Amino acid sequence: MQARTCAWLFSAANCDKSLIPTECRDLVEESPSSSSVSPDLDGALNDGAKSVLSAQSTDGLIPNLVSSLLGPALSAAFGRSLDATASRSIQRPNLFGGGHQAVSGHYHLACNLKPTTPGEVALDAWHRFRP
Repeated sequence: MQARTCAWLFSAANCDKSLIPTECRDLVEESPSSSSVSPDLDGALNDGAKSVLSAQSTDGLIPNLVSSLLGPALSAAFGRSLDATASRSIQRPNLFGGGHQAVSGHYHLACNLKPTTPGEVALDAWHRFRP
């Protein structure tokens, strides 16, 4: 239950450890292989943007802009995940041999997207179009 609770808190905080309770900080970590969109998805995005918009743009400016805007969003939505693991020792009943037994829980979850406003989206698009 602790692994699940900490995983959901971490995910809701856009996988930012500074925004979760201190008792969860050592239990969760962002998955190391989850930093970007897979090459297949990235290629499909580029091909799809180019084919849909090719009639409107011959120089590739608009498809590149669409790809640069959607790529980071897709990477954030589908490319980032986290793992939470909690463990503790419990007393075994004498009926089952007594002693102590280590029990652990593991939870894997995608990171939520960072909230953004329409103005930030427009400003980001402008900076990608005119750096």
